Amino acid sequence: MSNNSVSLKANAKINISLDILGRRDNGYHDLETIMQSVSLHDEVFVKKIDKKGIKIVSDVVWLPTDSRNICHKVANIIFNMYGINSGLYIELAKNIPACAGLGGGSSNAAAVIYAIKKIFDLNMDEDKMLEIGGMVGADVPFCIKRGTYLARGIGEILEKLPPLPPVYILLAKPSEGVQTSTVFRAFNMDLVEKRPNLEKIIRGLTTRNMQAIVENSANVLETVTEVRYPKITQIKDAMKKHGTLGAQMSGSGPTVFGYFSKEDQANEAMDYIRKKLGIREICVTTPFKPKTSNPAYF
Repeated sequence: MSNNSVSLKANAKINISLDILGRRDNGYHDLETIMQSVSLHDEVFVKKIDKKGIKIVSDVVWLPTDSRNICHKVANIIFNMYGINSGLYIELAKNIPACAGLGGGSSNAAAVIYAIKKIFDLNMDEDKMLEIGGMVGADVPFCIKRGTYLARGIGEILEKLPPLPPVYILLAKPSEGVQTSTVFRAFNMDLVEKRPNLEKIIRGLTTRNMQAIVENSANVLETVTEVRYPKITQIKDAMKKHGTLGAQMSGSGPTVFGYFSKEDQANEAMDYIRKKLGIREICVTTPFKPKTSNPAYF
């Protein structure tokens, strides 16, 4: 790879748990969520070009490639911040389902931040990368760091946690796409019946006890999205029927993830859900643990 281009893997994420503590005056919500990177990833290729401007191409035909794209937004911010006058070519090979609660866009933006830093040899430390990421999306700072983290605030306050124990994770996304902002606006704390027990989940991660993690996890946004999309409940039930350790919605949804101790169990559940429920965007993945916590080694 030349100095003028970088090719990176941008990992998806799941929310092991997600709780909302309140709403700020500016409309943002205070969160408490444990996020986990998974091995499912997009391929992000970034190249310096002579022609000014930011050009994005993707193998997903309906994905916006103009200024609405989060990668375009973050590249534009960095170019203005550092006075860069060249152009940039960004190619997105998408494996992570879009509008799915899996952080696909955020992980792409994280990869682009690192790629620009590398290509233009910018004096951008980790804190600056995280700050820039936070300007375009609450999940971007986590997607820069990757691994297992407790995120607080609107997602920008990150605390490293022990990784999820070795497990197979089945991801199944109904055909509906969900807009995060719509789900948060519709959220009503009074409708929440189960909230995650953060202390017990972290203890479960520390002792590598999947049962404790599952029993104490919850996603309060299910009170919005699962009610609107019955397919989420159907997927959960199908996973339970095939021996999942626990099934839950990720982020604002509609993707459901299920933990399985055996790969063949996860594959059997995948085949069943694909055939019986007509779910096309479905795969088995595993927790992803970065080799280092330093984003410079993305």
